[in-house]
Amino acid sequence: MKSVRIFSLFLLFFSSVFVYSQTPDKIKGIWANDDRLLFFGGDNEISVILKLYYGWYYDRTSENENFSTLAQRNVNNATSPTPIRLNARYKKLGDEINAWELQIYNDDKLIDSIPFCVIDDNIYLNFLIKDNKHLNDSQTNNSERNEKSTSGFWKGVNSRQTIKTCKGISQKEIICWYVENDCAYRLRFWETTMDFDNQAMAAFTDGDKFFSINKHIDSANSIFTCTNGRSSRIRNVEKYLELPFEVTYDETNTIAAIGKPTFKRASEKYSKEDLIAIVNEANSKMCSIPPSPFPVPDFDFEKHHYVKAEKEMTKTDFHWDLIDDMEQGIQIIQEVRERQKRFGPRGKDSGN
Repeated sequence: MKSVRIFSLFLLFFSSVFVYSQTPDKIKGIWANDDRLLFFGGDNEISVILKLYYGWYYDRTSENENFSTLAQRNVNNATSPTPIRLNARYKKLGDEINAWELQIYNDDKLIDSIPFCVIDDNIYLNFLIKDNKHLNDSQTNNSERNEKSTSGFWKGVNSRQTIKTCKGISQKEIICWYVENDCAYRLRFWETTMDFDNQAMAAFTDGDKFFSINKHIDSANSIFTCTNGRSSRIRNVEKYLELPFEVTYDETNTIAAIGKPTFKRASEKYSKEDLIAIVNEANSKMCSIPPSPFPVPDFDFEKHHYVKAEKEMTKTDFHWDLIDDMEQGIQIIQEVRERQKRFGPRGKDSGN
């Protein structure tokens, strides 16, 4: 019996590691925002392409060794001699939802753990997850308990601003919400050194309504609590008529993404070759010449002052004439000019 139990535990451990380490099909491919590209491939591959120089140069900042067999990596002033080698693992945040924690490793060293969700080919890093275990009495006894309802407790996550090749800034607090038909309650959780206790509960009231939720939240390697010490009473609850931000729900109404997506799918193609093609195409473009900072079209060369008339700068003495006009009537400058004549001609006099 003991050997059977050990074997069962081994299978459970092996299966959990397997699920934990594989790239979800939902995120395989190429994603982009204004400052970087992300590539999620098989075998835990993750690559980061930074859009440098205001997006005019794509740097292959992080990639695995097999990328070099597809195309040689350029080494220049914008790049490091060798790319950063990263790999990724994934922890599912719910059985039937497209939400995970992305754990980024450099060799075997954990760099960061980043919660994210996918809704309609968009990646969100700031989102809420509905916890149907916590409903008040009125919700339990009517149809509001169905899974499509937005009423109930929505847990926040320890979000990041973006997905980087180094550790991001962990949140010191996360905001959760308890949603009713006609209002929403804002609940603050802050980082703590308490041990995580999944059985610990906390509660708040509103008139004759009583609401009970988990006291602790475990998110991205940090523990958060909504009460101090052993207390179970939640204080300073703020009440709103509705959620005070833009929300995008997934098809199950179990995930509520906050604000705009952090990344959007950049291509329907999924391979490393497609990523290299995108980088090469972007780097083949030439940056246009910026406009002149001087207001040349508004300068009248005959009268030596600015007017609203378009003329091309054809005289080589344009700047000298402008300087002379500005220096007129300033005695101390005229005295300096007289002393300069004893040392030789000015650039203006020599035609330079």
